[in-house]
Amino acid sequence: MTFNELWNRIEQDWPVTPIEHWRVTGGHTGHHFVIMDVEPDHMVVRPAAGNPNQRIPKRDFHALFAIWSAYTAGDIRRGDLRLTTRSARYVISVFHWFEETQQEIQDSLRPSPTGSPVKPETSPHRGA
Repeated sequence: MTFNELWNRIEQDWPVTPIEHWRVTGGHTGHHFVIMDVEPDHMVVRPAAGNPNQRIPKRDFHALFAIWSAYTAGDIRRGDLRLTTRSARYVISVFHWFEETQQEIQDSLRPSPTGSPVKPETSPHRGA
Protein backbone atom coordinates (compact mmCIF):
# COMPACT_ATOMS: atom_id res chain seq x y z
CA MET A 1 0.00 0.00 0.00
CA THR A 2 1.31 3.44 -0.87
CA PHE A 3 1.23 6.34 1.55
CA ASN A 4 -1.50 8.11 -0.45
CA GLU A 5 -3.66 4.97 -0.38
CA LEU A 6 -3.17 4.74 3.39
CA TRP A 7 -4.03 8.40 3.93
CA ASN A 8 -7.14 8.10 1.76
CA ARG A 9 -8.31 5.07 3.76
CA ILE A 10 -7.78 6.89 7.05
CA GLU A 11 -9.60 9.97 5.70
CA GLN A 12 -12.58 7.81 4.74
CA ASP A 13 -12.79 5.60 7.82
CA TRP A 14 -11.09 7.06 10.88
CA PRO A 15 -12.20 5.63 14.21
CA VAL A 16 -14.44 7.44 16.65
CA THR A 17 -13.15 5.33 19.53
CA PRO A 18 -9.91 6.07 21.39
CA ILE A 19 -6.64 4.83 19.93
CA GLU A 20 -4.11 3.59 22.45
CA HIS A 21 -0.60 4.94 22.26
CA TRP A 22 1.71 2.18 21.11
CA ARG A 23 5.42 1.63 20.70
CA VAL A 24 7.34 -1.27 19.23
CA THR A 25 9.35 -1.98 22.41
CA GLY A 26 6.50 -1.98 24.91
CA GLY A 27 3.26 -2.32 23.01
CA HIS A 28 0.23 -0.39 24.23
CA THR A 29 1.06 2.18 26.89
CA GLY A 30 -2.34 2.51 28.53
CA HIS A 31 -2.72 6.12 27.35
CA HIS A 32 -4.99 7.06 24.48
CA PHE A 33 -6.17 9.81 22.15
CA VAL A 34 -9.08 10.37 19.79
CA ILE A 35 -8.92 11.41 16.15
CA MET A 36 -11.17 14.45 15.87
CA ASP A 37 -10.76 15.23 12.17
CA VAL A 38 -8.79 14.18 9.10
CA GLU A 39 -8.31 16.67 6.29
CA PRO A 40 -6.31 16.39 3.06
CA ASP A 41 -3.26 18.03 4.68
CA HIS A 42 -3.51 17.23 8.41
CA MET A 43 -5.09 15.25 11.24
CA VAL A 44 -6.44 16.68 14.48
CA VAL A 45 -6.21 14.53 17.60
CA ARG A 46 -7.52 15.08 21.11
CA PRO A 47 -5.07 13.82 23.72
CA ALA A 48 -6.29 12.41 27.00
CA ALA A 49 -6.16 14.34 30.27
CA GLY A 50 -7.61 17.58 28.96
CA ASN A 51 -4.58 18.60 26.91
CA PRO A 52 -5.30 20.82 23.89
CA ASN A 53 -5.99 19.27 20.50
CA GLN A 54 -2.93 18.59 18.36
CA ARG A 55 -2.79 19.31 14.63
CA ILE A 56 -0.45 16.88 12.91
CA PRO A 57 0.61 17.69 9.35
CA LYS A 58 0.21 15.00 6.71
CA ARG A 59 3.91 15.45 5.90
CA ASP A 60 4.76 14.08 9.37
CA PHE A 61 2.80 10.91 8.59
CA HIS A 62 4.50 10.69 5.21
CA ALA A 63 7.98 11.04 6.73
CA LEU A 64 7.37 8.25 9.26
CA PHE A 65 5.63 6.04 6.71
CA ALA A 66 8.91 5.92 4.80
CA ILE A 67 10.69 4.40 7.84
CA TRP A 68 7.79 2.52 9.45
CA SER A 69 9.06 -0.95 8.58
CA ALA A 70 12.53 -0.13 9.93
CA TYR A 71 10.93 1.10 13.16
CA THR A 72 8.75 -1.99 13.60
CA ALA A 73 11.78 -4.21 12.86
CA GLY A 74 13.64 -2.51 15.71
CA ASP A 75 16.21 -0.86 13.44
CA ILE A 76 15.16 2.66 14.45
CA ARG A 77 14.51 3.73 18.04
CA ARG A 78 11.37 5.65 18.95
CA GLY A 79 13.47 8.51 20.27
CA ASP A 80 15.03 8.88 16.84
CA LEU A 81 11.56 9.34 15.32
CA ARG A 82 11.24 12.59 17.27
CA LEU A 83 13.99 14.00 15.06
CA THR A 84 11.49 13.72 12.20
CA THR A 85 8.34 14.93 14.01
CA ARG A 86 7.34 15.97 17.49
CA SER A 87 4.11 14.03 16.92
CA ALA A 88 5.75 10.62 16.49
CA ARG A 89 3.75 9.02 19.30
CA TYR A 90 0.46 9.85 17.55
CA VAL A 91 1.68 8.87 14.10
CA ILE A 92 3.07 5.48 15.11
CA SER A 93 -0.06 4.75 17.11
CA VAL A 94 -2.28 5.55 14.11
CA PHE A 95 -0.14 3.34 11.86
CA HIS A 96 -0.31 0.52 14.39
CA TRP A 97 -4.09 0.96 14.77
CA PHE A 98 -4.42 0.78 10.98
CA GLU A 99 -2.32 -2.39 10.76
CA GLU A 100 -4.30 -4.03 13.56
CA THR A 101 -7.58 -3.11 11.89
CA GLN A 102 -6.44 -4.46 8.54
CA GLN A 103 -5.26 -7.70 10.18
CA GLU A 104 -8.68 -8.12 11.83
CA ILE A 105 -10.33 -7.67 8.43
CA GLN A 106 -7.98 -10.19 6.80
CA ASP A 107 -8.56 -12.66 9.64
CA SER A 108 -12.31 -12.24 9.31
CA LEU A 109 -12.16 -13.12 5.62
CA ARG A 110 -10.33 -16.41 6.21
CA PRO A 111 -12.63 -19.37 5.69
CA SER A 112 -13.97 -20.94 8.84
CA PRO A 113 -13.90 -24.73 9.22
CA THR A 114 -17.32 -24.75 7.53
CA GLY A 115 -15.85 -23.06 4.45
CA SER A 116 -17.59 -19.70 4.78
CA PRO A 117 -15.89 -16.50 5.88
CA VAL A 118 -15.84 -15.82 9.59
CA LYS A 119 -17.98 -12.80 10.44
CA PRO A 120 -15.85 -9.88 11.57
CA GLU A 121 -16.44 -8.30 14.93
CA THR A 122 -17.56 -4.76 14.30
CA SER A 123 -15.77 -1.81 15.76
CA PRO A 124 -17.18 1.69 15.63
CA HIS A 125 -15.62 3.81 12.90
CA ARG A 126 -16.71 7.20 11.64
CA GLY A 127 -17.44 5.82 8.18
CA ALA A 128 -19.44 2.80 9.43
